[in-house]
Amino acid sequence: MIRFLNHYHVSRMRQNKILVICDLHEIVLQKYAAQIDHKPYLAKANSDKWSQAIQQIQPKTIIINTEFFTGKMMQIWRSILPKEPLCVVRAGASLSRCDLLAAKLYSIHITNTPGVNSKYVADYMNQILFKSYSSSDRIAIIGVGNIGSLIAITAADYRVDFILFNKSKTSNRLSILDDEKIIFAQDLEEAIIQANKIAISLPLGVSTRGIITAKLIAKIPQNAILISVSPLEIFTNEALQALYHRKDIQVTFDDIQSELQRIYQILGSPDPLRNHFLMDTKAAASQECQNAMTSAAIEKGISLNPTKQDQDSPPCQIKSRL
Repeated sequence: MIRFLNHYHVSRMRQNKILVICDLHEIVLQKYAAQIDHKPYLAKANSDKWSQAIQQIQPKTIIINTEFFTGKMMQIWRSILPKEPLCVVRAGASLSRCDLLAAKLYSIHITNTPGVNSKYVADYMNQILFKSYSSSDRIAIIGVGNIGSLIAITAADYRVDFILFNKSKTSNRLSILDDEKIIFAQDLEEAIIQANKIAISLPLGVSTRGIITAKLIAKIPQNAILISVSPLEIFTNEALQALYHRKDIQVTFDDIQSELQRIYQILGSPDPLRNHFLMDTKAAASQECQNAMTSAAIEKGISLNPTKQDQDSPPCQIKSRL
């Protein structure tokens, strides 16, 4: 059977490709070449180039990774496609790089791919937490989502005591552990005051912004290890300064490359020789992890893309020949 689509419908389908403005590995690019327009340079394009690209491609779905998606980009996008359902898919969990207020204003759906990178990030944190350990260790796990629950399970495997802090006070991700091993702290101070290792993976939200204060930093025991993969905004400026000046705490911040400017503003010019205060980019940096995240985002974009078959296009003319 040979099928012929009319020219109008084919041209509309070409316009329906998903726009990807983040970097892609060649493997991912080849896999999804037919469904995407890959234009990573647009992430930093000026308004004129962004507008020209949107006019040409007319995407209904856009994929980002660590790139900022600003209110100005949304305004231009919406002005060009005033009536279309529009969607941004972030390859990863945090939406802190998207202007969520602008998204609401311009009726643009913002979504993410939580859980895809969790294994990789948890593995990275566990390498630091359990590089050396003893039965006297006590780990404060701040945030019991996909990442924190994996750390808790590893701690249980190593027979290391841990205490949990979660804003919801519950987690259904720990069902494989014995109930007596699951202890939730009533507040952050209770969680950290006796911990010699602290793992932080809280998402950024209204209730977590600035949740870690300088007062809490002062309560951390000497010679502790702290690793955070959360956005920096969960720390107050004073807390970051206190951590920087507490040389007795080994601190690692990861996945904050887009927030380094804030670090420099708060701390001046951090001394790179202060090796107790590390700013790293390894948690989700492996190519395997990046491929998994971008592939998941594209798959989600395909499932959400509202223009696989335009409702406003004429019926597809099909001719059959046996």
